[in-house]
Amino acid sequence: MTYLKQSLEANAFFVLLSAALFFFLSGYGLIETDADHPRALFFVFYILISSPLQEFLFRSFLFAEMNRAGIKQPSVQIFVSAAVFSFIHIIYFDVTTALATFAAGIVLAAIYRKYPNLAGVSLAHAAIGTMAIIAGIARTTA
Repeated sequence: MTYLKQSLEANAFFVLLSAALFFFLSGYGLIETDADHPRALFFVFYILISSPLQEFLFRSFLFAEMNRAGIKQPSVQIFVSAAVFSFIHIIYFDVTTALATFAAGIVLAAIYRKYPNLAGVSLAHAAIGTMAIIAGIARTTA
């Protein structure tokens, strides 16, 4: 697989930074981690299906389509990918989630642009998303 090692390394660094941020925010009471958590079956679905599918759609497929359409500027590709990725998370009706997914989308898109490998971004998405859900972010309250 092309760029697998580089993608995994870059994404692992992003996951570690995200984990440190969640730890910091939780330590200062800025996010609440003691809310009800989804059932284990949800996490199986999220890690094995949802995260890889989202990464395929908003990185692999979208980048290929932008390239095919002649949109090849890295900053435009990264911004469009992050914006669309963030937009699908509007279902949470939460500004924090929208901003967090846009920021994560920027990083994931930049990593994917540099090291186009679906495995790395899918694993990072699954890890960071799981942390966010456990932290009470990216979870509906209704």
